[in-house]
Amino acid sequence: MSSLGNLIRSWFGAPSGSSTDALQEAIEVVVDNSTPKIRLVRGYKKKLKPPVESALNFIADLIKTIPGPIDATDQSLADNLLIKAFFLNRDEFEAIISVDEDLNAFFAENQPGDFFVMLGMQRDAKTTFGSRLQGDIVVRDVAMQSVTFSDQRFRAPSVSMDAAYQNLALGVLQVLAHQALEIILAEQARQTELEQLEDELTAKIKAMARARRNLVLKKKDAADMHSYQEGQELLNQVEAELNTIETEQRGQNYYLDRLIQVLQHPENYITTELSTLHLDRTGILLSGKSDDPQKNINVLDVQLSDNPLRSVVFLKCNRETLMEV
Repeated sequence: MSSLGNLIRSWFGAPSGSSTDALQEAIEVVVDNSTPKIRLVRGYKKKLKPPVESALNFIADLIKTIPGPIDATDQSLADNLLIKAFFLNRDEFEAIISVDEDLNAFFAENQPGDFFVMLGMQRDAKTTFGSRLQGDIVVRDVAMQSVTFSDQRFRAPSVSMDAAYQNLALGVLQVLAHQALEIILAEQARQTELEQLEDELTAKIKAMARARRNLVLKKKDAADMHSYQEGQELLNQVEAELNTIETEQRGQNYYLDRLIQVLQHPENYITTELSTLHLDRTGILLSGKSDDPQKNINVLDVQLSDNPLRSVVFLKCNRETLMEV
């Protein structure tokens, strides 16, 4: 096991031989997944140490809240707890596992048997009307939230839950680093947009000024003057925002500061909420708890910035069973 693996393992309460070298390895992971320009900053490793430790604490707490593992190791369990809950049918399930890169890479490198994996899905809900039992009375036309999933992906397949935690934690750390890169790219795109707008406004205002000098004063000059002033005010706003961006980017620590900002406050970019679902008597997945607690299925809804909401859950599966379902 790598020193970084030992470090992440320690964040989940397991004894490990974590060391300063392991933390340095984690620092290099976030730099590799954001921008290498950070390495130009003197002392970047020392500056990144506290935020990386803070991010790993956040990640460990997040992963511990993911429900499961749901046992789907035999055909009956796989059919009832996996396929009926999270897939439209067997055909969709078989099509997805046949092309899932992470799952098939794991199968190619490991012996058949039980394994653990996180299933992530895009969640969609709509209001439907149905009936339900209330004591001995059937209540009809009850508003319910039916839930369906799409874009199912298997992540961090591992031979143990301990290994799954480690693999997933490393993945989330990389996601946070990518988030910092996206912020940098968005700011650079905004700078380009403002520079173009600045050129257009400058040219337009110069043209308006020339036109005003060549015209004889008329009643409509007041309206023209107002339009000219509005254009000048907008240009001033653009120049002020552009100056702020350029000042920030001019600093040696610009890229490093953006990465630290994300690592110190990952809760601003990743939010979660535990959700309970259940299958009704007809096999429709509904939002909310069942009267029978054994029929409840818990998932963790995860929102990454402005990306679509995804639901995640840990599974315990068997390779042979999946292939036979």
